[in-house]
Amino acid sequence: MSLYRKPNKYLIIYESLLNFIRQQNPKGEQYLPSERELVETYKVDRHTVRKALEMLAREGYIRKEAGKGSIIVPLPVSQKDKGRTDTTNTIAFILPQAKYSVDRITEPFNTNLFYLIEKELGFHGCHLTYATVTTDGGIPDTLLQMGIKGIIFVSQVPERSLADAQRYKLPAVLINRISNMFPMVLEDRYQGFTWVLEHFVELGHLNLLYINGVEGHYTTEACKKAFFDFLIAKADQKVTGKMLNCYWDYESGKTVMKDYLLHNNSFPTAVCACNDMVAIGAMDAAKELGFRIPEDMSFMGFDNTEQSKLSHPKLSTIDVNSELIAKYAVEVLFAFISKGNPGPLKIIIPTSLVVRESTHKRSDDHHE
Repeated sequence: MSLYRKPNKYLIIYESLLNFIRQQNPKGEQYLPSERELVETYKVDRHTVRKALEMLAREGYIRKEAGKGSIIVPLPVSQKDKGRTDTTNTIAFILPQAKYSVDRITEPFNTNLFYLIEKELGFHGCHLTYATVTTDGGIPDTLLQMGIKGIIFVSQVPERSLADAQRYKLPAVLINRISNMFPMVLEDRYQGFTWVLEHFVELGHLNLLYINGVEGHYTTEACKKAFFDFLIAKADQKVTGKMLNCYWDYESGKTVMKDYLLHNNSFPTAVCACNDMVAIGAMDAAKELGFRIPEDMSFMGFDNTEQSKLSHPKLSTIDVNSELIAKYAVEVLFAFISKGNPGPLKIIIPTSLVVRESTHKRSDDHHE
């Protein structure tokens, strides 16, 4: 079964067209490709294309004229050195640029979070726009020119972007990112990952493997600390473990797991990963090499995405309470807008164990 489902395809088209628009410098009228051409290019239906175009039009990047199509609206002269423009009802959802798949809007956790935040903002009469920032980049000029009302930074956005938000007095909230400037909404990754490990030990698993994501992110560092703290605490029970690193996508999880199994003589009986897609990739690699899941090897992911419910077997995981993350991110942002910056306030969102089919009591005939 392929798990490369990319929900909300209109967001993929929106991102692509927005990047195209930002590279233009219209002198006179310039147009986006026609709806028919976009349907053919992106291999989607016309409704999906129209949804992306409506989002661009609502945010002022294009205007639609009967008989002409989608006209690119020329961007005004940068307002960076003139202070902010009048604010609108637009909130920016900002991710680091797609160096790694997890930082893309199409990554399941980010896609779902965008949808949930957009839904919460509807209660405040606001809507959400999406942008990325480069590794060392600041907030894009186009967002400053739009007069955005506030920003929700997600993942490991660069310090320069945070400094820009502070400089231009933009209300901001961070999700899964540590800062001494702004309030933060953080998954309780440490506790959630500890529950993963406790679940394995309760099932009799003593030889554990953890596949971590790219280091230096709040999420990966919290899980890494939980993993090694747990091994130290359970040393008297002869619990051992090893950690591998990869990117945060299905293929990376599959590749690193396959390589590990092919080049080692002893195997873990339980494998946990930094997110669901890495876990599913690793699980598929083990199945292809003849391991029975979960009889020979148990697997657990993190995030409780839709993909975890579609894998075979269905993946045990940790639910990160995305609805609550979105709710608190929006509430804190609007408190910031009305009352000022509360500073580095941390709101920790509880996580919970979700047991499905991919974990099982250790078998006596395991492959350890």
